[in-house]
Amino acid sequence: MSSILEDLFYGNVMGQTRYFKRDSRYGALSSQLMEKEDALLVHLNEAEKDLYDEVATAYIALIDCSEFRHFQRGFSLAAALFRELSQQNFNPDY
Repeated sequence: MSSILEDLFYGNVMGQTRYFKRDSRYGALSSQLMEKEDALLVHLNEAEKDLYDEVATAYIALIDCSEFRHFQRGFSLAAALFRELSQQNFNPDY
């Protein structure tokens, strides 16, 4: 059995590969966004579609950066919590 540290090191922990339920709020919002995007693209010429693609790609990169910063912060908080808990002597009778 491998440890979580080994899994992290060897790349076996891939949080971004998780799927979402289509009937969830995220699924509904994703569907709504795709519908609006399809409706918009019908009205754009090729140059405008290229520009839209560039804007969408930049926005996705920004979201990815933001998600990574949130992940870092969450991981730091978890590590700080573990460090704090491991340094305290707990009274089992409390």
